[in-house]
Amino acid sequence: MKRKSLLIVLGVAGLFLSLYLFFQYFSPISLVTSGINPKKYGRECEYAGQCGNIVAINCRAEVDGPFYYVDKNIGNIIEYCGGHCMRNDPTGKYCQNCPPVDWNCK
Repeated sequence: MKRKSLLIVLGVAGLFLSLYLFFQYFSPISLVTSGINPKKYGRECEYAGQCGNIVAINCRAEVDGPFYYVDKNIGNIIEYCGGHCMRNDPTGKYCQNCPPVDWNCK
């Protein structure tokens, strides 16, 4: 009887641990809503919103981390914002339109 109870407790604990790791590292909720995996852009990145085919990815911009605007269809970053703009951009290509011009949802 004790062994059966122990197996049940370990099984439940294992299930909770598996679910926690799954949601923590693979962010399936954002994959369903946007088709983009924010963890691709950094370990601390999260889905922040979507406007048309542009997905906003917040990588802790509130503490000077980057904030990306990503093309939903191909996954390329179309604009860098947030803490990324505090560093020098030698190309002068990014950090010009935060949010991008095509981000026109209300």
